[in-house]
Amino acid sequence: MRAAHLIFTAEFGFAHALPDESSPVITDLTAGCIARDLGRQGEFRKLGLADGRTGFVRETAVMPFPDWLNSRKPVATNLLSTAEKMMGRPYLWGGTSGKGMDCSGFTKLVFFLNGLQLPRDASQQVTAGDPVDTDSTLKHLLPGDLLFFGSKASPGKREKITHVAIYLGSGQIIHASDRVQVESLIPGEPGFAEHRLKTLVRARRMTGNERKPGVIPLSASPHYPTLSPEP
Repeated sequence: MRAAHLIFTAEFGFAHALPDESSPVITDLTAGCIARDLGRQGEFRKLGLADGRTGFVRETAVMPFPDWLNSRKPVATNLLSTAEKMMGRPYLWGGTSGKGMDCSGFTKLVFFLNGLQLPRDASQQVTAGDPVDTDSTLKHLLPGDLLFFGSKASPGKREKITHVAIYLGSGQIIHASDRVQVESLIPGEPGFAEHRLKTLVRARRMTGNERKPGVIPLSASPHYPTLSPEP
């Protein structure tokens, strides 16, 4: 039998040495952390961490991974709700957690928390999903689409993608740049980011009824082969 796993669902928290929140802290935790389920002790669950340590968290802060996964619906309203909850979080180059994230770490985390695995970097994410026509009107975009920024290809020069954001609708984007924030691509609108509009290269749609290229449901991801018990 494979070990059952739990996912930490609270925004932030700590694992303690004992089933008592006054006991020493073993590690901090953020939404999306996964650990082995080593059983219940009162109102706490014992976690088996990836580095071999163990710790306790309140049962209300975790869910069995299969139950959590079955509750995920990667639709625009859920993706945008997740993204907006991260407003103000600091930008951190190389970061992929709620404590700090870079632009593609932010998009990857938002989609992960809704049950989809994206490639790690913006230059990889731009090859995933389905292409969306992009022009100055932004009329083909839907909330939840990913917008990619950088420099377009020109004679003797390759396209270069340096940034990614999530489209909110009405010309607005949410992205990790200095911090997670909302800006506009519409001239004259509050928060207009002229640099982003000038460097918009392309858009991709990651969601839909069918599986998109490079977009993997967590239930089918090779990176999570032992998260649920075998029957």
